[in-house]
Amino acid sequence: MTREAQGDFRRNRLFLDADSAFGFDHPNVKQIKHNVFFVSTNRKHYVIKGYTNQAAARRQWHLAKALKSEGFHRGLEYRRFPSGSYVVKTEGMYWLSMKRLPQKRPVHFQNGKDREKAGDLLHAFHGVIQTQNNVQLPDYSLLKHWEKRFDQFCKEDSLYTLAEVIGKKRAKEALRWGDIALSKLRRYRLYELEEKAKSRGQAIHRDTAAHNFILTPDDSLHMIDFDLAASAPEAYDWLQLSLRYMPWMQWSLNALGKERYIRSFLQKKWFLTGLLYPADLYRDWNAAMKENNSRSFDWFASIHSIEHRVSYFDEISRQLESPSLKST
Repeated sequence: MTREAQGDFRRNRLFLDADSAFGFDHPNVKQIKHNVFFVSTNRKHYVIKGYTNQAAARRQWHLAKALKSEGFHRGLEYRRFPSGSYVVKTEGMYWLSMKRLPQKRPVHFQNGKDREKAGDLLHAFHGVIQTQNNVQLPDYSLLKHWEKRFDQFCKEDSLYTLAEVIGKKRAKEALRWGDIALSKLRRYRLYELEEKAKSRGQAIHRDTAAHNFILTPDDSLHMIDFDLAASAPEAYDWLQLSLRYMPWMQWSLNALGKERYIRSFLQKKWFLTGLLYPADLYRDWNAAMKENNSRSFDWFASIHSIEHRVSYFDEISRQLESPSLKST
């Protein structure tokens, strides 16, 4: 069965008993991911999302409710299904329903105004989430997460295929950057930052990709997909956002330093060291290996330029030698 056929089968099976499980009346359904569907019915538009366990679903519902109660109205708002329930269990998953936000256009980090809006919204989220001591979020270790991603990248078959796709020299550079970044990060005791953040009630979104910001027709920006939200230093979100920005800034630290919420972090050695880690390259290559076809490899080679990063890596390495920088 092809992937498309599998998707159709799952969609049809899931909504076969829609009247009893969800309460939708003759829904028009479009599958986005294996656990995400767009549903339209009676001129209303929903997004429904499934979770493998009830605790994860309820955590998302409580987080959205808590954020809204503190005045954060540009996040997700879960609603009852037409059947009357907030959480529906069917097909071995727990499902939540939310209003589908109308989209004016996709958000793009090449656009300075989009970056400004995203920064303002993330800053507002950090300010509100810190007051929510009643929402239990999982702990998060940046170093452990990046080590796991690096280990996956370093598998023998992965490196062999990468060398075939982009050449041995470039593959060695990609490997070297991660190795150096992780070696340096281990010196900075990030676990102490994480413990301090936990004691202060700080939390992060953890997935600040452009597609998780929705620009609506009234030009307001909304943040979606809080599945990875965790207890961790706010700086981790700004580090990830910086790494998302850099390809659209031609890997210029000078350009990054003009971002209002980020510039102060560039005075910290651990943050600069984090910018050395090619998180996007490893993430996308690991995904390409999972797909394991020429189309995914061609896509990877088309969006990642190793050459542009060489001078960027050298510039950060020089700045890390500055005596004026603070470690953490």
